[in-house]
This record gives sequence, C-alpha cells and structure tokens, in this order.
Amino acid sequence: MPRKSPRSRRKPAAARPPARRTRPAPGRGRTAARAATAPRPGHGRPKPSATAPRRSARALTARRARRPPPPDPARVRAILDILAATYPEARCALDYRNAFELLVATILSAQCTDVRVNQVTPALFARWPDAWT
Repeated sequence: MPRKSPRSRRKPAAARPPARRTRPAPGRGRTAARAATAPRPGHGRPKPSATAPRRSARALTARRARRPPPPDPARVRAILDILAATYPEARCALDYRNAFELLVATILSAQCTDVRVNQVTPALFARWPDAWT
C-alpha cells in the first residue's frame, strides 16, 4: 500500500497556527524592503564618473520620440479598395448615431453579444444621450 503524503495528515484548521504570508503586502514590494536595509558593497549599478561623457537631453529626447514613418497614402488607398471589393456589403453590427454611441456600444460588445448591445443601448442613450449629462 502506498504511503500517504505529509499533506494528507494535516491537523484540523482550528489546531493549526495561522499561515504566514510569503509575499509582501501590496505596495510593499522589494523596493521598500531594500530601502529598509543597507546596500551591500559591490552591488547595484556603478555610479557614473565625473569624466564620463554624458548624453545631451536633446539626444535622449530625439531617441524617445523616434516613431515609424507615416503610411504611404497610395498603399492605404490600395488596401481600402481591395477590402471594399472583397467585402462590398460590410456593415457594423452595432446600431449607433454618432461617435460617442459607437464607442460605448463597442465597449459593451466586448462584454456580451452585439444583439444584446443593440437591445440595451436605446434605453441607455435615452437616459444618457452624451458624455456630459
């Protein structure tokens, strides 16, 4: 007969001491624990020396601001023409009258079906017709 595992012989919950928390509480990650202890020598990033060349703020900003070039308008038009020819009767399944209603209906459609969204949105937009009321 196989042996039972140690977990199968656990004491009842009333006799056990409360379990210790193995993870830090939310907001008290490793950084808070490290701040409470003194840093060990030789660990961490080396400090930049005074003679090391520094990058200018302009160079750093230029590197962060790099973006891919805008799409070629002719290529975009060709893709849209192909899609229009392939799907001539394409239509959004959601009923909407303006961009706000389309946005809200799209967010709701991630939670349920488009049919249900079309049933709910008329009452929703009758009570709240725009984002400011």
